Amino acid sequence: MGKIKNKGFTFLEVLIAISIVVLLTAGIIFIIDPGEQFARNRDKQREIHLNAILHAIKQKLSHNKEEWVCGAGAIQESPTLIGTEINQYNLYPCIYPDFLSNPVFDPKDGYFNSLENYSAGYAIWQNSETKKISLSAPGAELEEIYLGESPE
Repeated sequence: MGKIKNKGFTFLEVLIAISIVVLLTAGIIFIIDPGEQFARNRDKQREIHLNAILHAIKQKLSHNKEEWVCGAGAIQESPTLIGTEINQYNLYPCIYPDFLSNPVFDPKDGYFNSLENYSAGYAIWQNSETKKISLSAPGAELEEIYLGESPE
């Protein structure tokens, strides 16, 4: 009679295969860097929000023959956070819901409970000479995000 051959893998071979899979997985995760991907997605969301706010402001200006009418008063010349807290510009009652269908706020630093209690986490200012309105996302994680003129 001949010898019986064992068909299968040794414990060492299985251990080596598992080690290779773990190393490859770790390498892929390191290359992809999920933290940076999440930050990039939040910054993209901030840019979309700023565009929505600026579009709503432009619609309101067009509706009022280019005159800014808002219960919060004139937009400041220096960047001012949008919200209802002290020293913030209360913009949303002027544009929501007529020109902005949903209130938008910074995905990390902002909140919206009501028109009387929110902080968008975004800043607004207006150049007194050109009357151009600009917005920024101070909480941006990977790069500065501005729409319009950068503050000086």
